[in-house]
Amino acid sequence: MLEASSSLGGCIRTERRDGFTFDHGPAGFLNRHPSTLRMARSLGLSEEVVSGCEERRRRFILSGGELRRFPDSPATFLGSDLLSVGAKLRMLIEPAIPRTRSRDDESVGDFARRRLGREAAELMFDPVMSGIYAGSSNLLSLRATLPQMAALQADRRSLLVTMLRSRARTPGGRGASPTALGSRRYVSFKSGMESLVDGLRSALGDAIHRDSPVLDVARDGHRWRVMVGGEEPTELMADVVVSAAPATAARHYLTGLDPRLDASCRAVPYAPVVVVGVGFHEADVPHPLDGFGYLIPSRERGSVLGVLWPTSIYPGHRSPDGHVLMRVVLGGERDRGMCDADSDTLTTTYAWTDGADAEMGTNSTLQLDSTAVSPGDTVTCTATVTDSDGGTASDTVSLTVNALPTAPSVIIEPDPAKTTQDLVATASGSTDPDGSGTVTYSFAWYENGILSA
Repeated sequence: MLEASSSLGGCIRTERRDGFTFDHGPAGFLNRHPSTLRMARSLGLSEEVVSGCEERRRRFILSGGELRRFPDSPATFLGSDLLSVGAKLRMLIEPAIPRTRSRDDESVGDFARRRLGREAAELMFDPVMSGIYAGSSNLLSLRATLPQMAALQADRRSLLVTMLRSRARTPGGRGASPTALGSRRYVSFKSGMESLVDGLRSALGDAIHRDSPVLDVARDGHRWRVMVGGEEPTELMADVVVSAAPATAARHYLTGLDPRLDASCRAVPYAPVVVVGVGFHEADVPHPLDGFGYLIPSRERGSVLGVLWPTSIYPGHRSPDGHVLMRVVLGGERDRGMCDADSDTLTTTYAWTDGADAEMGTNSTLQLDSTAVSPGDTVTCTATVTDSDGGTASDTVSLTVNALPTAPSVIIEPDPAKTTQDLVATASGSTDPDGSGTVTYSFAWYENGILSA
């Protein structure tokens, strides 16, 4: 396993301070598939697994400056003040709404407005999708994010009827929400999500290589050749390669397989978020925190997407006695600038090296010298960003020096020419030594040494 940085787990990181246990990245997972829990058990983490408190499994929506219960059952739907009477009636007639005949994908927002009405889309679907993906329901694909609902639409079945039937089959009746058909448990570990990373680190042992960024992946017969950078660059051969890096990083080493991959990776949007942990004395919090937290619809404005109450989700495992922990999530598609609001001063350094790792320069630009490099040579640039606290992040990209095409042969006709005639230039004979593409010709006309318009 190759890890570009010095730490494992990507965004998964748990901080323990003054009795609080705070997850900087994901705070838990939904056990929709048994594979994650099965893996945890195989790592010896069975006693570490903790499930969200079912007695407090309720969510709220901040609407009109007040926390309003998210309806997750027929009783809470009828009694909730989140939706107006008109919006509830609109939802109830969903089974009678004609199904679309189109097989095309659509956004979650368009689907929700069409099936359940605008108010339900804005106050139920929008905040939930922001809470899960930090994205906009008007941009997120229905098929990609809510495949169960897309399948219902394809089968021309009612969303409302299916959810009610699923609820009737689920013990306790809990779990109906805009993102689920049936019950799903929210699961984590007593010592935080990093416990899973620690378990994997111990199990994999020497198979893990840190500070080993992948520079290139290429096909070599029936196998794969992986070029690895870092302090000790190496080349690995593998039968199978699995890339788990973000598209922004993967494009650097996948583009060689197909140039179109670069554009595809660049087109993948990411919605960055800021996660803030806040601890309070329990007596200072006026709300009973009798739920998992609350989400905020886009129409409420502001940068906060939602607030989780880890102390209520995992009682006894996230805060010391007499205290509560809140997890505030900001930014996302709603406010992308939030992640640029750090007051740190950032400095960027550059390191250019050739194929033999000899230093070539330290500026942001590098003037290639034909006496130092030849066609086919590899040039690598590593850019490192450092903040005022000494934190660093870096990215490395390599390229192959292209050979210049051979000089063309140019003919101008007619020759000699008269002042009333049009001149035609023909170029030919130029070749590309790299064989990487077809050469193209461009022309510039000069009259007595002056560029002609």
